[in-house]
This record gives sequence, structure tokens and C-alpha cells, in this order.
Amino acid sequence: MLAALVAGIDNPIDEIRMGIAKALGAVAAVAPVELVEPILQASLLQSSHGDDWQLRHGRVVALSSLLRGPAGLIEQNKVEIQTALVQYVDDDKGLVLEGCATGIGRIIPLVDATEAPALLGSLVSILSNPSAEVRKTASQAVKHAAKAAPELISEHCGAIVPALMIVRADNKNAPTKMAADRALFYIFRPADTERAQKCVKLLPSAVASDVSSHIRKVLSKMKPDSDDEED
Repeated sequence: MLAALVAGIDNPIDEIRMGIAKALGAVAAVAPVELVEPILQASLLQSSHGDDWQLRHGRVVALSSLLRGPAGLIEQNKVEIQTALVQYVDDDKGLVLEGCATGIGRIIPLVDATEAPALLGSLVSILSNPSAEVRKTASQAVKHAAKAAPELISEHCGAIVPALMIVRADNKNAPTKMAADRALFYIFRPADTERAQKCVKLLPSAVASDVSSHIRKVLSKMKPDSDDEED
């Protein structure tokens, strides 16, 4: 089954390619390590910007899906998966960037604290993409990381919050704006006033005042898990 799924991750139809890639990641996450390891090394961790974009997309979606599985295989290959994901940060295809952002959001809670700043920097880069859909997916990735590793993200909120504030200032795309607000909600967790104030103190002075106002006027009125987006 694994080999058949690998053969389909470059399918020319977006929906089919994404379905196959997600299935590959899900099956690989529960299959015996000795069966998955060769496929992971030979098919998913090998990447080149010279490859067809459909193949790049299929690989990154499969890796992202794999990161939802048991920790054993992930831990053994964490550095290689992280390296593979980061290689897609400057890809010129929106779907590839979306898969990259989702994967980075899932791996951040699994890495050492010293590795998190570089990965968050990658998400900041993706958050500046001109595509509203890419920015929305990157915001959702930040939200996932903030829910799974709240202390880690709050320590580095000075890097990620200004980028999210720029995203949420875009009044032309309501879903993207809302995704940024959801990410900000889980970073600041406004019900915990002390925590929120502590995070604000870590922000650049140029944005701290605007963020404090936004917490009071918008984020404080939101509820945990008030959205139904898939994490």
C-alpha cells in the first residue's frame, strides 16, 4: 500500500494529490518503522526545487500528515523532517507553501527550544506571502503551535505577533483576518491577564500599544476553540 500511495503523490489533480499525500502520511505514521524508513528517506525527505511542483506539494503534505502520528518514527527522523520542510519556505507555489506552513506548525512543539526561533522565522516569512490563502494557512499553523506549546510560543511572541497583526489588518479577506485573530488569541490567552501582559512586554514598542488595545477590544471577547478549523 505504501508504495502505491508514494506513486500517486504527484497526481496532477490537486484534490486527489492532497488526499493521497495525507493518506500516505497517516498510513506511514502507524506502519512498522522498517517499512516506512526506506520510503521516508527515498521519497519524502528528498526534495529539489527542480522537481515538478506537484511532487513538491505531495511530499510536503505527506510529511505534514506524518507529523500527526506516533512520536517514535518522528523522533528518529525529526531533524531530517525539519530540514525538508524548511527547504520549501521560499517555494513559488501557494499550495506547497501551505503544506510547508502546516508542517512547521506541527513540528515546532516537538523541537528543542533552541530550534524554535528559526522555525518561527520561517512562519513569519510565509505570513508575508501575497496570497491570502497562504497567509490564512500560516496563521492556522501558528495557532496550532501556540495551542500545543504555549510557553514556547509566548517566549518568542516578539517575532511572530507583529506579522500576525499585519495579516489581521487586511480587511479584504475575512477568513484570513479571523485566522490571524485565532492565532493571536492562543498566544495571549486573554483570560489569563498576567500572561497576556507578560507577552505584551516582549513585543516591540511600535506594536505593543496596538496589541494591548486589540486584546481588550477583540481577543478578550473570543472563546477557546470557538472555531471548527482542523488543527
